[in-house]
Amino acid sequence: MLANSGPLTLALLAAAAPTALACLGHTGGVPKATGNTAGEGVYCKGGGCNLEFLWFEDVCEDAISIKKDRVGDVTNIIGGGAYHASDKVIQHNGCGRVNIINFYAEDYGKVYRSCGTCDKCAREVYVEGVTARKGGEVVGITKANGDKATLVNVCTDAKTPCQNYNGPGSKDGAC
Repeated sequence: MLANSGPLTLALLAAAAPTALACLGHTGGVPKATGNTAGEGVYCKGGGCNLEFLWFEDVCEDAISIKKDRVGDVTNIIGGGAYHASDKVIQHNGCGRVNIINFYAEDYGKVYRSCGTCDKCAREVYVEGVTARKGGEVVGITKANGDKATLVNVCTDAKTPCQNYNGPGSKDGAC
């Protein structure tokens, strides 16, 4: 478990089903040291993680990156939120499922984006009870990979809450 761990630039969760709980005052995923230098965020690598009540501000690259998960692995992001993410809040580069429950995002590019250039596999995202304001799409998935998105009780002002992509940057209609 990672909880208020001090001035780091990257938090890496690599064990099977690790949990990060209640970290506050983050820049790019890790607690601020001094100034506004953004860190790399939280990496969930090699299997499902449970990320509960994590808050991110001034996100640099991605607040949360899910990497090298396999089909059948599940990552749960429960509670928490992010502010000021010019691009993605959550980047999914593996092949499993991501559940995003009761998350808050404000001033963001995308809350969740599946990888457009990674190994071809169908990624799955389930979004419930999320509030997303003053940003782009809530979910961006890669249609050609067979990605699937389910949005339930999402409160957003996004023009297109769920966006299909054809590769890394080419939009291909609403989900």
